[in-house]
Amino acid sequence: MSDIQPSGRIRIFRKSLKMTQKEFSDSIKLNHRTYASYESGQSDLRIKVMKDLLMRYGINLNWLIGGVGDMTLPTREGGKIEITATPEGWEHNFAEIDRPETEIERIVSENKALKSRLELTEESLRVTLKALDNNQFMIDLLRSQTTSQE
Repeated sequence: MSDIQPSGRIRIFRKSLKMTQKEFSDSIKLNHRTYASYESGQSDLRIKVMKDLLMRYGINLNWLIGGVGDMTLPTREGGKIEITATPEGWEHNFAEIDRPETEIERIVSENKALKSRLELTEESLRVTLKALDNNQFMIDLLRSQTTSQE
């Protein structure tokens, strides 16, 4: 995964098209200042903008968000974009989301659940490591007693 943020990747993508910020923002029907705030990292990209980039230019959202994969999705004959790949475990194809707000709420809820599972896992790991340390201490103690008895 790349250290570049989505704001940097959207700039890279725009420059690959040899477009100015104004030309690019106009092409996706977005106010120039709003687009500039995305590219500068002052604002996070909105779902609608990502969907527009996907539909207009075939940008690979895995690449845009996480730096994974090619910059654009493959195209079919006639230049139609193949929108079949979605991140593993997603229930919806991104292009088919018609209520972004509902999908955002679902994903936020899922993230909270995953985070709590991660916290539980971290606590389990701490407990397990402590038990291993205690076991190693007991092994060392028993070995030292066995050695001193010989």
